[in-house]
Amino acid sequence: MLRSMLSARMLARARYTRLNEHYRLAHTWARLVLVIDRGGVTDLLTERGLRADSMLLNMDVLWERVVRQMAHNIATEFGGRHVSSVGKLGIRTAGDMSNTEKPFAPDVLLCFPASQPRFLPIDAKYKTYAKKAVNSEDRHQLLTYIAGYAMPDAPLAAIVHPGPQGATRRTLTITGPRGTLGVIKVLGLDTRLPPHQAAEPLRELIEVFSAK
Repeated sequence: MLRSMLSARMLARARYTRLNEHYRLAHTWARLVLVIDRGGVTDLLTERGLRADSMLLNMDVLWERVVRQMAHNIATEFGGRHVSSVGKLGIRTAGDMSNTEKPFAPDVLLCFPASQPRFLPIDAKYKTYAKKAVNSEDRHQLLTYIAGYAMPDAPLAAIVHPGPQGATRRTLTITGPRGTLGVIKVLGLDTRLPPHQAAEPLRELIEVFSAK
């Protein structure tokens, strides 16, 4: 905790010249992570991941934090908020051999006020989905979130992944004999841009969803 607080303060005091200007974008993304929930970075350490000096960063957790903070910031602009997907809002399994099964929990669950609250589940995937198809495991996962949280007339969820070559957007529609099972928006965020600009595909989705 202390280390992250000191790091955030150092970033806030950073001054850039022609000698260190190339670090500015990386520092901007780092600042977004360091301020999340006033949390630290110890849980980002892992045995595999991106090397930073003598440490290895868990990029799955890092990306999840980035997407959660982005989604929270955008949702508040449109009257929504990020809510916990555990507890009363958890999707649980009962009747199996164990009573300690973890709930099915999306990385981000946004809630927007209405006569019946409307939920938008979002999963952060640190995967190369800009270049390859979404695998069946992730499609099954998002369909579970749609079944648990989405309204029948708007069976929507989203996957947010890095887009190192630029922003990408595509829509997966999953159908069966009885019609549409779910719609999954697959959004790639341009990680070459500052966070507030990179978040534009996510902002577009949330704005449209909040207006319905």
